[in-house]
Amino acid sequence: MRWLNIVRGPYYIMGSCHVITGTPGTGKHTLAMHAGRITGMDIIDITEMAIRYGLLEPDGVDTAKLADAISLPDAPVIVVGHLAAHVVPPDAVSSVIVLRRSPYELESVYRIRRYPRHKMLENLGAEILGLIAAESYDTFGRITQIDTTGGDIDDNTRKVVRGMRGRYISDDDTDWLGQISDNGDISRFFDI
Repeated sequence: MRWLNIVRGPYYIMGSCHVITGTPGTGKHTLAMHAGRITGMDIIDITEMAIRYGLLEPDGVDTAKLADAISLPDAPVIVVGHLAAHVVPPDAVSSVIVLRRSPYELESVYRIRRYPRHKMLENLGAEILGLIAAESYDTFGRITQIDTTGGDIDDNTRKVVRGMRGRYISDDDTDWLGQISDNGDISRFFDI
């Protein structure tokens, strides 16, 4: 899906492509939509593109074909999706926002979404280990992590827009593994 934003404001951010990524349930689409309204940027949804082009496979998305299918406009745009590090060309990117969220909150989100146990544990493990943050850093060379845990939409949107402008101090000290270990919850989030 591509949302066309009607609200144009004085907060237009120059640069070609601003990525918002993170584990499912961290608030990517909601915050991208709100950031798009503030900045006046259109939004390109990677998952929607995969669906539109029939690139969903039993094991996931064919990221090579999806990367070929993505066409970025000349105007600044927000690209949202957890597969961004696999499909967005690094030289087109001005900022990369990686949303993080406590696995305790994510567990509740996944239950509400009725994720099967294996999918829930897969996504929780990815968040706990910071896999999307690591993939994004490896691909783009720079990222801004924003912890959305317990935050409201307006506060988190402000953080995202500041991150897009390069004016947010990254939450690089996010350590879910240490937290769940200290709480004795390793077996709650990993099948061991």
